[in-house]
Amino acid sequence: MALSLLSIGSANGQTLSLESANLLYIDKNYPAALEAYQQILTTEGPSFEILKNISNTYYHLGQLGNARLFIERANLLRPNHPDIRNNMRVILEEAGLEENQPQLLLTPLANLLSASAWGMFLLSAVIFFCLLWVLPIYLGQQTGTPSTFRKSFARRALLIVASIVVIVSGLAVWTYQQKLDYGFIIVGEATLRQSPFEQADSRGTVGEGYKVRILDSHNGFFLCQISEENQGWISANEFSPVIESRW
Repeated sequence: MALSLLSIGSANGQTLSLESANLLYIDKNYPAALEAYQQILTTEGPSFEILKNISNTYYHLGQLGNARLFIERANLLRPNHPDIRNNMRVILEEAGLEENQPQLLLTPLANLLSASAWGMFLLSAVIFFCLLWVLPIYLGQQTGTPSTFRKSFARRALLIVASIVVIVSGLAVWTYQQKLDYGFIIVGEATLRQSPFEQADSRGTVGEGYKVRILDSHNGFFLCQISEENQGWISANEFSPVIESRW
């Protein structure tokens, strides 16, 4: 796949580009490619191409937990992209996993657009609704005569449409927020502990690539819900949230 050239300044003053990182990947120099992609990610911030390429590189390095983590992050930027769906399927098959978390009812709706797009829809609809509601009243008070538009069918219809958009986009944003409270096991086997301390007793182990819901974080550990009946603390060295800044 042809990718656009993205050049950045590296720490040693040389120029590192997405093209040169891709060449390392094509040459199967996966450790060097990963280092190059990670540097671009740190300098330029996340993008769909970078996150997807990092996931692919981790896959070839046999680190399926990180591969699944980064493909999930790419999915947040371009939901339902065919490359994402295919890569998710391949990673799950390779890891011998199934989607272990129930899909939220409104996930198909939320996946129609990115989180930022739904957020813009919600904000625009709220502003439009407020203007439709307040402006005719304000103009009537200023002019001293009731606005004919205030009681018109057109205004009522627009208010209904704006209300529907607010509700739909609000539900989509809420669904995205729920999707962000998850993370993945990034080591071969993570220890589930009874409390957030290295010396705490083990409650079992969780395999690489497993997706779990995050309930809390403390002392470098995450309280993770493995199933409805099973939860415990997992070290941040063995687990990573989809969105690290939330925790």
